[in-house]
Amino acid sequence: MRKWIGMISAAAISVLLATAHAAEPKKLRTFAEWEVYLEDLGDGEHVCHAVAKPYRSKVFHGIRDNPFTAVTYQHGTYTFTAYPGFSMDQAIPPVVIVGEKKIPLKVVRDTQALTHSYVVDLSVFNHALANHGNFTVHSYSSHERSAIDVYSLEGLIKANNFMRDHCN
Repeated sequence: MRKWIGMISAAAISVLLATAHAAEPKKLRTFAEWEVYLEDLGDGEHVCHAVAKPYRSKVFHGIRDNPFTAVTYQHGTYTFTAYPGFSMDQAIPPVVIVGEKKIPLKVVRDTQALTHSYVVDLSVFNHALANHGNFTVHSYSSHERSAIDVYSLEGLIKANNFMRDHCN
């Protein structure tokens, strides 16, 4: 089972990165539900990604790739990415729900969404870490379907500390 999850996470990172770099991301550690990967960008530059799969998915009926979310850390900045596993409707952006807070994402590729700015990324990240056990990504497909994916925050604080220590 762990090997299967690791293979899915490696595939998820490949989709997330979608650009040619010097080397494939290397899995460094697992912290509960979050796997941390190091990507070598060349010239001494590297970036870390903490990747998680949802522990529960609701509503979506149909075939889709394995959804995931990632927190990318490089040079003290974070990027929050959601990949719902299907083509999204550009007119209805996905929403991250942390506690009572709803944060809209921007569809940057038909299958990938990001927060709008570093300030929003940091807000999502800090709000999630504050005292919530999980967060939800509500996505809308281009075929008039929606998905609600619930992610655990267990291990994210340790994954974040690890990324800060190893990815500067």
